Amino acid sequence: MFAIKRCADALMCPVTTVEAYFDLSMAIGVNLITGYLFRPTNAQGTVEQKPVSSQLVYHRLKTYLQETGIDSGETPHGCRTACAISLSMAGSDIQSLMSHVGWRAEDTALYYMQLAKVTKVGGTSR
Repeated sequence: MFAIKRCADALMCPVTTVEAYFDLSMAIGVNLITGYLFRPTNAQGTVEQKPVSSQLVYHRLKTYLQETGIDSGETPHGCRTACAISLSMAGSDIQSLMSHVGWRAEDTALYYMQLAKVTKVGGTSR
């Protein structure tokens, strides 16, 4: 079980997106009331009753980036770190962003975000 906060901008609201995903899943006969929210498909396109693996997430991300011609070595882990950096730079406190991306220790968050490097003049943020 998890909670997602609804936001005013429906286009950017994660709750609106999950609701649309849920409605579409039900319309095509995939019951999400029990089991996993996100599920893989098999070679025949049938939705399977198992969780999405981290390997599948990595493969799909790489495929989509390559198909659009924008693959610069991104990984799901890098996206997680980028999310935390963005939240930090937008003013989120460390505990909130740690909770959002799933880090338990502040040392881990600080290690992966490396905010001093990202925010320095001439650094990654330029």
